[in-house]
Amino acid sequence: QTEADRLLAGESQLSLGVTLRDGTVFVDRANLTNPQMVVTAQGSAQNGHQNVTLQARVNNLGVILPDFPGALTVNGTLAQTAQGTQVDLHATGPGQIDAQIQGRMAPNFRSADMTINGTALAGLANPFISPRVVSGRTAFDLRLNGPFQLASLSGSVTLADGRLADPGLMFSLDGMAARADLAGGQARSAGSGRSGTGGQVTLNG
Repeated sequence: QTEADRLLAGESQLSLGVTLRDGTVFVDRANLTNPQMVVTAQGSAQNGHQNVTLQARVNNLGVILPDFPGALTVNGTLAQTAQGTQVDLHATGPGQIDAQIQGRMAPNFRSADMTINGTALAGLANPFISPRVVSGRTAFDLRLNGPFQLASLSGSVTLADGRLADPGLMFSLDGMAARADLAGGQARSAGSGRSGTGGQVTLNG
């Protein structure tokens, strides 16, 4: 996988320390380092439960997204309880990445009740939709409640001041504004933009 290969290029070093208590494995520490990134986790046990403080840093996101150089960081905690694993993570980085993930995963990790919200530039998707190019500001406010499947996802995703171009089709849309509301495995969408050859395009459905 090309992007993963770039992140793992060079020598990687992994160290892990765990403790077995009453048949349960507790992570005391975990560290992964290579020229591109550093991931550290520090664990502690309290009343038979485990708390893990996580810090991760990709030194240069430009390694996989050339248009967005700079450091990507993820910080937060994972707290294990009888009801599951409580997650509180915050990610920041180039391309106006500012995202928060909070909530709880079930003990079997097959379902969750979590919120995912934040902002990012649409251009982060360009390497994955090439040769098409998109730009603009996106915001997302989502909730995952239930099994890890689309029907469990609700909330909204918006695009403002967007532009989409396809050089193969000699086609572009400017001044795009769009919104998708998710619920019950469906997305209700509405959007508009100006065609590069003249006229207005609207989408609803």
